[in-house]
Amino acid sequence: MKSFTFIADLHLHNSYPYGNYNEEGINSRLLDIVKNLKYFVDFSIKKAVSGVYILGDIFDGDSKLLRRIFMESILPLITNNIPIIILTGNHDGDGVNFVMDDIGLFCKATKQGRLIVQNKNKIFDFENEKTSFLLIPWQLKSDIKKDLEVYKQRANKDYKHILLLHAGIDEAVMGFNNNKSDFKLNKSDFNFFDMVIGGHIHKPQDIDNKIHIVGSPAVIDFDERDEKKRFLYLEINNESKFKLEEHFFEDRKFEYIYGNDENFSDIINKKRNGDIVRIILEGTRTKLASYDKNRLSELLLTNGASKVLFKDNIIKEKIENDKDLCGYTTEQLVEYWISGKIEDESKRKEYTEYGKVFLV
Repeated sequence: MKSFTFIADLHLHNSYPYGNYNEEGINSRLLDIVKNLKYFVDFSIKKAVSGVYILGDIFDGDSKLLRRIFMESILPLITNNIPIIILTGNHDGDGVNFVMDDIGLFCKATKQGRLIVQNKNKIFDFENEKTSFLLIPWQLKSDIKKDLEVYKQRANKDYKHILLLHAGIDEAVMGFNNNKSDFKLNKSDFNFFDMVIGGHIHKPQDIDNKIHIVGSPAVIDFDERDEKKRFLYLEINNESKFKLEEHFFEDRKFEYIYGNDENFSDIINKKRNGDIVRIILEGTRTKLASYDKNRLSELLLTNGASKVLFKDNIIKEKIENDKDLCGYTTEQLVEYWISGKIEDESKRKEYTEYGKVFLV
């Protein structure tokens, strides 16, 4: 039997907008992601897995701090002789080697075959389990379809086949509203494979019983606030039977609080555990000015929040007649006109700011 763990889309950088900086200048959200990475590493060691697969997009920046943090996190895998296979993503390109080539440990582990950076297609065959892995890093979607067809023609028909890739899939959804994109790659392209495990899309999901998007290891923005972040664990026995498990990471809660909620005071004063909170205040400019934001922020932080942000939704005084425009500034009239013409509230601010450009 062989077993494997899969994680994807770490996107390590040190400028997360919802984090705070410690005395060493390290962002707390970076530390949160590293904590989850270490949990993943510890799990992999405990299970004595046959290999650890990182399915793309390790870094979102090039700095010695990020390289050091990443290598320190995966060092226990190397010292326990567990192979690490890094599949490059669109944020990595061919640069993972370059990003980390000044770290002697990385070079040594690479030479010993315990750390493989895969920026080209690769096949791993597991003879006892009669299973093959096809690895496809980020590339043009049209190339992926060609590669899948070539593999199908050459594949051992007595084996089971697992595809590991960093790419978007049409049926996958993204964000709080489950938005879709046209990736030019859909699940019918994977019919030949017995299982597909992918990176690139941050929302963890199972498109069907054989296509699995790992997702990112931590919430990045409020749009992901309801997502349960995870990694995957796969066992393959000598009869080529698969057992796939999902294991969830712990993370801070991202929460919206609305100022017009009748329980607003109770919500502000409840105990929290490092939550990241955004308070939505709605009303006229006069109403918004009545809120003591410093006091609200202080209360939330005292009760355990780690970060407090505010968003003002300004409600204009109603203009009964378009011709009755006296007493309003030109900027207010632009906002009023936009609010009546653009139904999508999320786009109003963008169009309003665009309209004001012509007033200069």
